[in-house]
Amino acid sequence: MVSSIGVIYLRSVLEQLLTEVSVEFSAYKRGEFKDMTGLWRTPTDHESEKFPELYDEIFNNFVMVVAARHGTSVRLVDKIDDFKDALETVALLGNYKPSPKWFRPSRSFPPTSAQ
Repeated sequence: MVSSIGVIYLRSVLEQLLTEVSVEFSAYKRGEFKDMTGLWRTPTDHESEKFPELYDEIFNNFVMVVAARHGTSVRLVDKIDDFKDALETVALLGNYKPSPKWFRPSRSFPPTSAQ
């Protein structure tokens, strides 16, 4: 089984659009980072420095949950192989001899205008 886990966070910044359509926001908060994901403004330098710490925390929590659900340790990588090794392993598990068949397109993709 091959899989990959990771953390991604996309933060839209609509500050310029909101200004263009004359929409203003007021944020009332207690705590420096309470509105750090607000789409109405660009993150401050301090907020940008804080994000990697949050990613690491979320990633580590996620790995622990995945490991617990699968009944494994948090070391989720059993080994790293290349395509040939993976093909041989799959063939062995299915009691087959690995015999790859390579297919290549007869023309380039996307087609050029000359074709």
